[in-house]
Amino acid sequence: MKLTGVKSRNEYLNNPQAQEKYQNHLGQIYKKSIPTIKKKYNLTNVRDETLMMLMHYLGQGDLNVYLDSLKATKMRTGKPDYEAAQKAVNDSIISRTGSLPKNLPILDYINKFNSKLK
Repeated sequence: MKLTGVKSRNEYLNNPQAQEKYQNHLGQIYKKSIPTIKKKYNLTNVRDETLMMLMHYLGQGDLNVYLDSLKATKMRTGKPDYEAAQKAVNDSIISRTGSLPKNLPILDYINKFNSKLK
């Protein structure tokens, strides 16, 4: 909480300036990761903003699970399997938390996000 100057989660949730400050901080961290991720997964056609959104939505670990799955299915079959990648992330989340969050499926979230960038 040093970065935002707030002392509790509740204070953070009720302080838009603290939230903005923290999101800007995260954005800088995400931006530094993009070149490595793009190179590792050959993502030349993916917008930086989309990768940053995925890092935020999934977290770095589950982003890697998602992209590893897409890469593996593309190598095996010639095309990425988004359902298999979603399942891999779901399995990862369940193994850590015991249940799934009630979030949109990843591909739906990507499409919703990208539609707002056009």
